Amino acid sequence: MNENINYFSLADVKRQMDIEDGLNDNVMIYDFNVESDVLSKANTPSRIDAIGIVVCLKGRISININAQEFDLTAGMAALILPNCTYSVNVYSVPSQGSLFVMSKELLKETHVDLKQVVPIGMHMFHNPCFHLSERDINIYNHYLEMIRLVSSREDNHSAELLLGIARSLMAFIHEVMEHEAGSGKASKNERISNRNMHLFEEFMHLLTENFRSEHQIGFYADKLCLTPKYLSLLIKQTSGRSASDWIDYCLIMEAKSLLRFSDMSIQQVAYSLHFPTPSFFGTYFKRHTGLTPGEYRQEG
Repeated sequence: MNENINYFSLADVKRQMDIEDGLNDNVMIYDFNVESDVLSKANTPSRIDAIGIVVCLKGRISININAQEFDLTAGMAALILPNCTYSVNVYSVPSQGSLFVMSKELLKETHVDLKQVVPIGMHMFHNPCFHLSERDINIYNHYLEMIRLVSSREDNHSAELLLGIARSLMAFIHEVMEHEAGSGKASKNERISNRNMHLFEEFMHLLTENFRSEHQIGFYADKLCLTPKYLSLLIKQTSGRSASDWIDYCLIMEAKSLLRFSDMSIQQVAYSLHFPTPSFFGTYFKRHTGLTPGEYRQEG
């Protein structure tokens, strides 16, 4: 079913933003320097079949990812995963930053497993933002400059070089985000086994792929060859919230995105998320948000 949220390929984004960067079709680098209020309007919420990194270098910008608002100030960045609903809005003038986007096709060619590169566990779901030190920003900018130089070349080795730089950049972002996510976990003074964390990441990967149609723990337990009871215990011990809570969280975030950013009817939203009836969906949504789907939509 067409969700009626603008869904773009990377080439579409370049055309929409009138970007002629001379780079490979699989990458985009956009530097922005907003000096006037006229240029600070919010982008139309969209989905993009790519992975993106937004970096704020000066001022304050807001990024909305899956109906959640996050503020970025100087030295902060946010990761946009493929198929997320997102928009970017400049809050203060002047503001300066950059947007780097890499197509999912290029990501696949690097043979990088996204769920291993990005700490896609509890930290990423709660907060896709992370901090960059001055040294981190310098390294990141060097990566972008190398991508510019290599991607604009036309020779037999440019594609291979671009793959290598893209793979290295993703490893660098993983290291920065893992450090930030790890510092939060360290405060709990807990040691989570590698096996538990691996199973948790596998669960989260399955969840992001299937939550729209699979709402029961049993589906995920079967896929992981575990009993539902043991999976629930493991997820609770590892992340602090139960498997059911994670399923509810993903469903509510997606429902909010569709209600806020699409022109689908409430009935269409309900059926697209595989609820048996719009009434059942409405009761579920109000139980988790305190608002009916109609009230939430009107708030927007």
